[in-house]
Amino acid sequence: MMNFICLAILRGGLALAFLQILKIRKDLPFQKKTALMSPWVDVSMTNEEIENLQKKILLPLNGLIITGKQFSGRTGCEKSYEFSPIYGNMDNLGEIFLIFGTNEILYPDCLKLSDMLEVAIGTSVEIKIRGKFVPRLDFGTSQGIRRKLLIKSEKFF
Repeated sequence: MMNFICLAILRGGLALAFLQILKIRKDLPFQKKTALMSPWVDVSMTNEEIENLQKKILLPLNGLIITGKQFSGRTGCEKSYEFSPIYGNMDNLGEIFLIFGTNEILYPDCLKLSDMLEVAIGTSVEIKIRGKFVPRLDFGTSQGIRRKLLIKSEKFF
């Protein structure tokens, strides 16, 4: 059996949905470990706690709701696990490294996801909640912060 690692920096929700699909298919190789950074796990954006954060966040909630509906393609699909993995089964997903910030618009859903992963059967999760925002590896982050985050991720892998 082939082992691989899934690292999702900006598309963590898609990576998690992909894992759920792989688990169901059973005829495809399954990942050994997964790292998710601030995953968008519910494109419907219906978590009531998100509205409270909207006042502090740069991303407009209404724009994300529209984007989520466009992404899912059809009305009603935005709550399907293929697009919003928070509505899927979290059992047997392997080892997951989840990192998110407290002042991100996705924080309430990431918190809910972390609770779901912690009680899932056959899934182990290492959770890192950072300060206001998770430093990105790709843009707008100092080299020193990127290095620290990569070292922490490397210990997981």
